[in-house]
Parts: sequence; structure tokens; C-alpha cells
Amino acid sequence: MKLKLYFFISLNVILGLLGALLIFLGLIRGDEIGRPLMESIGIGFIAAGIINIFDRVLTLEPPHEQAPRIEVVAEKRIATPQHIYDLKYNTSKVDIIGISLNHVFEELVNDPGQKMIDRLLRHNLQMRLFFIHPDSKYLEQRAREDNWGHADLVERQKRAVKLCGVFYEQLRAAYDAAKEAGVLNTHQTGSLQIKLLDFCPYITIYRVGEEEIYWGLYTSQSTGLNLPLNRTTNMQDPALYKHLHQHIHGLIDRDMKYPDLVSMPEMGEPELNSDLLESILKS
Repeated sequence: MKLKLYFFISLNVILGLLGALLIFLGLIRGDEIGRPLMESIGIGFIAAGIINIFDRVLTLEPPHEQAPRIEVVAEKRIATPQHIYDLKYNTSKVDIIGISLNHVFEELVNDPGQKMIDRLLRHNLQMRLFFIHPDSKYLEQRAREDNWGHADLVERQKRAVKLCGVFYEQLRAAYDAAKEAGVLNTHQTGSLQIKLLDFCPYITIYRVGEEEIYWGLYTSQSTGLNLPLNRTTNMQDPALYKHLHQHIHGLIDRDMKYPDLVSMPEMGEPELNSDLLESILKS
């Protein structure tokens, strides 16, 4: 677009210069007939060039803003390709936010190779997992939107909490075994935060590394698993990526009603909030 505009202006500038040249030649060499003719033609060329440039500039449409690049990677999140889930095993940072994360925790605790635990203990993985507390008022709304019974949704949340406890026990056992064997290097251990939310998350977020976020909406039309999974990268759409990333930190910084359920600080040991776990499972 810019090249075409520059080419158009250049042609009309040349047309104007040609007109000026004709006027000059008419003044110094033209006779009584040729001079007026050359001046008329030259003035016409100059006028045409000026009019063309002004007309093009005044009618030029402003550039349209580029639409955000949102890539749909799965028409339904339940049909997400496995290689996308596997990205969390090959990056240094993972954030996952959702309503229950049952599928995530089932994958973690049923992995015989304990790949995620290996990443946490030996590869400096920083992982944060956030989902809704069973007592959150938001569950009542979501139950109506999903056409679920509220009691059933609460039980699903408790199932996720129970799986968190199982994952902690596996992580703690691996940590203690490595420490006892003298192979635990705290400079290689990562960090873990499993947090229960009271806030509505609005969207599901799966952030891998520093450059890409997979996300999807929750609507009253369908359950989250039957809605599309989208991908946004920091390179393609930095504005949307920034908003999604800031949403993660907004939940961390402002939703302070419940303490972390499971945590492992960098160079620290895994810890479980047993009181919180028991209060949820006994309620």
C-alpha cells in the first residue's frame, strides 16, 4: 500500500517537473506561437500533478487496525490434540486455570512415569494450578448455566481437591526419596502453587512458557469442554496476550479468601494445607 502511494506521488511530481521544464523552454527558445503553447501545456502538467496528489491524499482511507489473531486449535476443548496437553512437560512455566481441573489432576496422578514431578524436582518448573473452591457462590451460577445439579458440581470440586492431596503425596514421596538418596539439588527444584478460587475465572487458561496461552470461554450455551480452545501468542497479538496474562495475576493477587492448598517454594519443600483439605472433604 505504501509503495503504491509513493509511486503515485513520484509520477505526479515528475509530471509537474516536466510542466515546469516546458514553461522554461518556452521562455528561452519559444517563438510567438510556440511559447504560449509550451506554457499552456506546462501549466496543465503542473496543475494535473498537483490535483492528482491532493485528490489521492484527501480520499485515502485510514489504515484498518489489524484484527487480533486468535487461532482456534480445537472446535471442542474435549477434543484437544494430545500434543497440546503435552506442552506442559517441555517448558519452564505452566499456568492452568479452570473450574475443577479434574482432567488435569487425573492425568498427573495416573502418570506412571511421574513426568510432572520430575519437572518440578529436576528441571526448575514453575507451575500454578487454580480452580474453584466447592463453597464458592459462583458454582451455583455455573451449575445453572451447565444444567448441572449444584450438589453434583460441588462433589466434582471435592474430587479435584482429593486428587490434589494424592498429587501432593506423590510429590512429597519423590522429594523425600531424592533427598534421602542424596540426589536432590535444590537449585534444580521448581515451584508449585495449587490455589482454590472464590472468584469467577470467566475463562479457562492454559499458559505454557512465556509466549503462548491457550484459552476458552465459559458460556450458558454449553459446558466448557464443548466450547472451542483458542491460542494467542505474545508475538502475534501482544495486547490480548497481555490481558490474559494480567488476568492470571489478578486472580493470584486479589482472590485471597483461601490459602494455598499445596505449595512448594523455589528451593523449598512441598507443603499441604491439611486443615483446608480436611475442611473441604468433610463438609
